[in-house]
Parts: sequence; structure tokens; C-alpha cells
Amino acid sequence: KDKPIVSFELDNIEFVNVRDRIYFAIEFIKTNRKLKKYYWVDTPIDNMYDADDMIKAIISHPLINSVRLENCFGANVNGYDILRSLLASNKRFLTIDLIQSNNIRTMGGTEIPDYLASNPPLENLTLTNNHLNDKDVTLIAHSLKRNTNLQSLSLRGNDTTDIGFNALFAAVFDSKSLNSVSDSNHSCRIEGIDFGNIPNNYSFWNRETRGRKINHLLSSRNREGVNVYHLNLEFKEDSLKLVPRVLECVSYNFDCRIPYNVHPLSTMYEILRSWKMPT
Repeated sequence: KDKPIVSFELDNIEFVNVRDRIYFAIEFIKTNRKLKKYYWVDTPIDNMYDADDMIKAIISHPLINSVRLENCFGANVNGYDILRSLLASNKRFLTIDLIQSNNIRTMGGTEIPDYLASNPPLENLTLTNNHLNDKDVTLIAHSLKRNTNLQSLSLRGNDTTDIGFNALFAAVFDSKSLNSVSDSNHSCRIEGIDFGNIPNNYSFWNRETRGRKINHLLSSRNREGVNVYHLNLEFKEDSLKLVPRVLECVSYNFDCRIPYNVHPLSTMYEILRSWKMPT
């Protein structure tokens, strides 16, 4: 018996009748009930009627959980409406890629960050080369604080300045305090941003990534000799109780492969030498 088709890609396909390509795709979706991945690449869709019909077929399919729509929507297709339909469908998507000039302009809409903040099963979201602005990206960044399932996010090539990029940076490494670092997102890898010495997220090493970020902040403060100052400032009378846990964190999360991190003995010595012990 033939194996069922689980992945379908239509890439730069020409039809004599433009509508025929939509009929073909919809019929293929309906007749292949084991389909899980659907890719529509460099094949134009020129009107919302056709786009809506295809999206409805995707949403109604029982198993499709990965969708890639690349460089396909013409000027008469509102890419944001298409994306909103996917997000509002309550379908358990794992991957959504709407990339390369798909006319996504939110016009102030918050469906993307609202969806991510609800912590859906989605693992990969790619919206590169569209028209998201700094406000959009900042709201998306804030939503990551409440999301533990998303593993990869790419927003490259949008209408974004350093304001949006800094918001994404802070979402995964908020260095204001140890608590803010701990409360940052440790599961979503942000593609297309240079984090320098900061450990980027790896979805399957959440706890380790969190520890490395905390160690990075402690190393940075150690270089200035201000660890105890900040710990007393952040935790006040409870700071002494944290000494064992901080020292354990310094030792356990040290990674010699990261050149920026100072040796744990240096940080331990600074903390033990400077912490005010009760008299």
C-alpha cells in the first residue's frame, strides 16, 4: 500500500487559469487526510477570495500543523487578515511562516502578541520581510514573557529600528536584576539578532540557558566589583539568605567555552569578601 502524503509544496507553479491553482491546492488538501505540512512558495495569489478559500481548506484539515506561505500575496491580498485567520482558528499549529513580501501590516492590531501571550502550542513563527513596525515588535517581545512553547522567532526585514530590536533583546535578557533575568524568556531563539556575549536561547536547554544568563550578569558585575552592592539593593535584608544559592549558581553555570565569563572563583571571592555578615 502506498504511503500517505504528509508534506505538500507548490513552488513557482504556473497555471493557464490562475484560479485553477487554487482549485488544485484545495482539492489536494481535501483528498490527502494525512497531510501535515503545507508549503505555497512563489506562486501568486492575487485576490482575497482565493486566499480565503485556501486558508479555510488548511484550517479545516484535521492534521495540517505546519504552514509556509512565501512571497505569494499580491497587492490586493491583506496578508495580516490571512495571518489573523490562522491565529484565530484554534488549530494547533506548530509552524507558521508568512515570509517574503506578504503584505503584513497590523495597522495597530494586536492579534499576534495576544496569540503568543496565550502560550499556544506554536513552536516556530517566521514573519520576515513584511511591514511590522517597532510597536508591533515591542508588543511581540512583551508577549514572550508569558510564552514557554515558542522555540524560534524570526522578524528580520521588517520596518523595525533599534527600538524593536532592543525590546526583543530585553525579552530574552532583561539585565536590570537577577530576578528580571530569571523572569526573561529562555525557550525562544530569536533569529537575526546579534546577542554578542549573551547566551541565546535553545529550546531544549531552558534551565541551562537561564543559569548561563544569570552567570553572565554576575560576571559582568564582577568585572566592576559591584555584585554585593546590587544583591543588597535587590534583596535587601534577605540578601544574606541567598549567599549559598548565588555561590552555587556561580559554580554550576560557569562555562569555560564562553570567553566573557570570569572564573567562578573570582566571583565567589568578591561576594564572600564584600558581603556584610551579621555581627
